[in-house]
Amino acid sequence: MIIDAEYSDLERDMVDHLLALVPQMPVEYARVSVGIGLPEGWRPEGDPHLSVREDGSSEVRAWSEHGALLETATVRVVAWADTLTRVKHLARVARTAALRYPARPALGVRASIDDDTRSPIASFTVTVRRRPYLNRAL
Repeated sequence: MIIDAEYSDLERDMVDHLLALVPQMPVEYARVSVGIGLPEGWRPEGDPHLSVREDGSSEVRAWSEHGALLETATVRVVAWADTLTRVKHLARVARTAALRYPARPALGVRASIDDDTRSPIASFTVTVRRRPYLNRAL
């Protein structure tokens, strides 16, 4: 029997997690989109957006005597909106939602102006500890 240990797609997992919590966000974010990267043609005048990216694994170590691995990965979420005030608020709301995932705080909310779109952005990171799921094939 071959055992193939594999991690789920952390970006997709966090996107799904945040999307599920959009209805619990303040009403002004009811139309926020969440995805991997920025949607084609997004403009600050449009609906706000949350972009999710995995920044990489910082640590992989044995988790049990059976050799299961535990990975610590960093996820960056970038909020996009029309004003610095709104984008920072959205990022803080999204950070609270992200921390409801099995995640720990890493870098706090930092605001800036995106070089390419010249729109306000605010980002934060969380770390996620996870185990692979096992796919067994004969």
